[in-house]
Amino acid sequence: MVLTAHDSGALSRSSDVEVKIHVMDENDNYPIFEQKSYDANLRENDPPGHVIVQVQATDNDSGRRGIVRYLIGGENGDVDKSKSSIKWPVTINPDNGFVTLREKLDHKRHDGLKILIEAIDGDPLRPKKSKVILRLHVEDVNDNAPVITINYIVNNVDDTAYVIESA
Repeated sequence: MVLTAHDSGALSRSSDVEVKIHVMDENDNYPIFEQKSYDANLRENDPPGHVIVQVQATDNDSGRRGIVRYLIGGENGDVDKSKSSIKWPVTINPDNGFVTLREKLDHKRHDGLKILIEAIDGDPLRPKKSKVILRLHVEDVNDNAPVITINYIVNNVDDTAYVIESA
């Protein structure tokens, strides 16, 4: 912008100066996830390292305030890893949101498990956070062999084994 000053003299004189205004972006936007929640369909025999899903959020702030990083939540929604004693069966890449298996899953223990994921913007002083739930659906696979238990009585007189009817 050019600012011009004029005097009131009979021979009016003026002077110009160029003024540059730099508007700094304020961290006024929260990260927004692309989905309201995420669901992952898995099998018990999916190996550790298997990519489950990619969560994605965008932040409309500019510069580092618009950079989004991801964390997996802890107990009671606490995402501070130093306070969380839970070892989640998944891990997340903080830069790209790829969620991968940390361990093999068990249908009985992990089916329906809800995992809190947070997107945090890059403001160093007052970062803004958004949360989303990742729900695991673990398909049971035939991974346990049947166990047969036979209760029998041996009659020593005629060397005959009798199987109990309730077995």
